[in-house]
Amino acid sequence: MNKQLIKAIESLEFEKGIPKEKLIGAVETALAAAIGRDVDAAPKNVEVKIDPESGETSIFEVRKVVEVVTDPDIEVAASRLNTLPPGAQVEGDVVRFPKQVRDFGRIAAQIAKQVIMQKVREAEKEAVQSEYSGRVGEMVTGLVIRSEPAGTVLDLGRAEGMIFRHEQIPQERLRYGDRVCAYVIEVAERRSRAQVVLSRAHPGLIRRLFESSVAEVGSGIVEIKDVERIPGQRTKMSVLSHDPSIDAVGACVGVRGARVQTVIRELKGELIDVVNWDPDIQQYIRNALVPAKVLSVEIDEEKKTARVVVPDSDFSQAVGRRWQNVSLASRLTGYSLQILKESLAREEEGRRLESLAHFKESLVEEVGLNEEHLAVLEKEGLLSVEAIAVRPPLDLAKLLDIKRKLARAVVLFAQSKMRVDTQATEKVEEVAENNIS
Repeated sequence: MNKQLIKAIESLEFEKGIPKEKLIGAVETALAAAIGRDVDAAPKNVEVKIDPESGETSIFEVRKVVEVVTDPDIEVAASRLNTLPPGAQVEGDVVRFPKQVRDFGRIAAQIAKQVIMQKVREAEKEAVQSEYSGRVGEMVTGLVIRSEPAGTVLDLGRAEGMIFRHEQIPQERLRYGDRVCAYVIEVAERRSRAQVVLSRAHPGLIRRLFESSVAEVGSGIVEIKDVERIPGQRTKMSVLSHDPSIDAVGACVGVRGARVQTVIRELKGELIDVVNWDPDIQQYIRNALVPAKVLSVEIDEEKKTARVVVPDSDFSQAVGRRWQNVSLASRLTGYSLQILKESLAREEEGRRLESLAHFKESLVEEVGLNEEHLAVLEKEGLLSVEAIAVRPPLDLAKLLDIKRKLARAVVLFAQSKMRVDTQATEKVEEVAENNIS
């Protein structure tokens, strides 16, 4: 226990970032505990001091100064202070007597090392938690140092990070020595050690990569509104510029795609669509479905759905491979998107108009309304099966100036017609899904 101990402590301080004073204190505590436990006739109160420069170890028996001694093993009478043996140190109401402990070297070698390493692990755990608990949600860079059944371990400098299998990019193979970026999810305890849990699959990694590689994003001029991701395959990211002179998408993509390619390379080829965010949900849906051209968007706010019509030639692009494009666009906009081919939409519209014409004809010939009644309904925006089916008969009677019995017959007819139309619509949707499949 001399210079070698100090060198070992200084090495740990450099490698693990644990203060030297803290390590020395852990060693002193460990040695005092070892002496009190394993040395025969050892004093009850033992204190060990290590010189931080030379590494010399001093052992003391500590007693408290009292007027009347009740326990001679831990107390000393105040009247004896003038007759203390050489080397005794008085500090306030405490006296330290230097002691020689037999077999101290053996004790230090056999026991202290084990306890020291435990203290080192505790201090290391505190250091990791202190440094990385405040970095959750940030991006870190590390070197791959080993692979375990649970995942891949990165050397982050003063700590190790674990990328569990489910947080890795599918099909990505990380090799020893690879330098990779990862997103900090949490600092967890594993096998009594603090472990930085990382992710390569988290959407937050996309944000951090663009913040580090695109100056306009890092400075806040261009804001990333949302990121939706299928790890290893495709990402959609919506952006907004807070400076009218800067194109948000252009800033992220870069000249000839240089900036976005930097991120794509880090993600081993994952495709990235950068689109403009828009407060108008219809326009936002159009943007989100790039590269497909959108002909029309019909929104159902209550159901949070949108019916989107695209040219037949753009249908595959709109849907994407394995539904990836429409799935990511739906998540990005918050609306469930139904993609229809233009030809199918025309057929559907033709059936709708034909059905409406038949409905109007039936209202006149079968139910008993006239053309003036139909004109009033059309003016009020009620000339549809759905609108009439939910209209109270009394309201309809007042609106059209007809008897309540006739109004009730109109509503019942519309309700029966709506059931038939619902079945037809379900069949059309089934055909659309089959076309996508």
